[in-house]
Amino acid sequence: MAKFQIGDQADPAEELEFLLRYNAFDYQREGQRFRLVFSERGRKWETICACMEQAVLIYGYYPFRVADRARATALCEEINRQVLFGSMMTWKERVVFRTGADLFDAYSAYEHIGRALEYNASVVMRFWEGLAGCANRKSGDPDRTSDS
Repeated sequence: MAKFQIGDQADPAEELEFLLRYNAFDYQREGQRFRLVFSERGRKWETICACMEQAVLIYGYYPFRVADRARATALCEEINRQVLFGSMMTWKERVVFRTGADLFDAYSAYEHIGRALEYNASVVMRFWEGLAGCANRKSGDPDRTSDS
């Protein structure tokens, strides 16, 4: 009947790759790491998924470089008081939202990964405008930051 029993261990990379293929996502795989590019409403960002033992960590990288690190850090702290899962941070002049999916068993792995990916993308989009205000810009550049 089913390929697994409740309580069976999930292979994080196998489950993630199945989800990405099934949903026709374009991605690049390098071992236990997967790279995707998401876009919505003219905004593009990179997402890296790192498969660990029984977990997938998801990092949504904003495309812009941080010019005002103090302001970006303050915004990240404010955002972290609002989000339920994960954390917003600055890393190497970039703003990143990290969340993850704990894979307790093979039965629920697909759903946990899918929800974590959706949540990550939702948070990235939700706080785009505020964080874009901390980005490097030339004088006269529009306030809205995108790669499209």
